[in-house]
Amino acid sequence: MLREACQFAGKLADGGWKNIRVAVNVSPHQLCADRFIDNVRDALHTTGILPYQLEIEITESVLIVSLKEGIAKLEELRSMGISLALDDFGTGYSSLTYLQQLPVQTLKIDKSFIDMI
Repeated sequence: MLREACQFAGKLADGGWKNIRVAVNVSPHQLCADRFIDNVRDALHTTGILPYQLEIEITESVLIVSLKEGIAKLEELRSMGISLALDDFGTGYSSLTYLQQLPVQTLKIDKSFIDMI
């Protein structure tokens, strides 16, 4: 899916839509995989898109799997120029303390969390 999303971003850029980011949801298992960063680099290189055209979305569950490893990989992605988003905030552990540790630029608050307010 990552490569397909990057190809789609490339088609958008070729059509004059270079400022649009394409978001890809990534599971904690995928993020923590040994070759994940390499796979992202390969997808960017193969498709020719710029890093800012890609947004990686994670959920709070990444914190449960491996906070330290997850944050390190997210910081590496961000240093490459890839945008990061925390998706479905409010459905899991929703700790603002954890949120401060994550190098994300976008926070997507789940509707069910807002409905309770």
